[in-house]
Amino acid sequence: MNSNYTYLLAEDEPLLARKLAESLSKHWPDARCVAITANGAEALNRWRTHRPAVLFLDIRMPVHDGLEVARRLCNETDPPLVVFVTAYDSYVIQAFDASAIDYLLKPVEDERLINCIERIRQRLSTPDPTAANQLTQCIGALLERQSSSVKYLSIVRAGLGHTAKRIPTTLSNASAIRKNPL
Repeated sequence: MNSNYTYLLAEDEPLLARKLAESLSKHWPDARCVAITANGAEALNRWRTHRPAVLFLDIRMPVHDGLEVARRLCNETDPPLVVFVTAYDSYVIQAFDASAIDYLLKPVEDERLINCIERIRQRLSTPDPTAANQLTQCIGALLERQSSSVKYLSIVRAGLGHTAKRIPTTLSNASAIRKNPL
């Protein structure tokens, strides 16, 4: 077994984690799973302990999301390859534009996983000195996309009896709302 073929799986939904672990075991038998974690903080700790070559990260997880985990790992010496595994397709174009190793949509199809594994094998067999920079760019693009796609309410309509008010939802209005309740 190639010692570079180690990975960590971070997924907060146990059934999905088990299914992905089984699929990886089936399609990548010469790789070893060093840990399965349920949140970003645990993934970071386990990565520091085991130093796997690859992380399969859900984007939306408790404590630290997958993007935060990947961002923190960019600053490490010899960062791992990161594969984002998510149910959200809204980040996929930016991930590939920024040279992400891969982006798998849940439920992960066998054919896509096999292609991902081949891409990982190629990358591990010919290390790329710019990989850390590419990961940093990928995460930056994903975070930018994530923050620009979040929509917040600008006004809330609230009523009491026969009176209704439109209340702006900015933080500067929070104190005014407390001073002048409906």
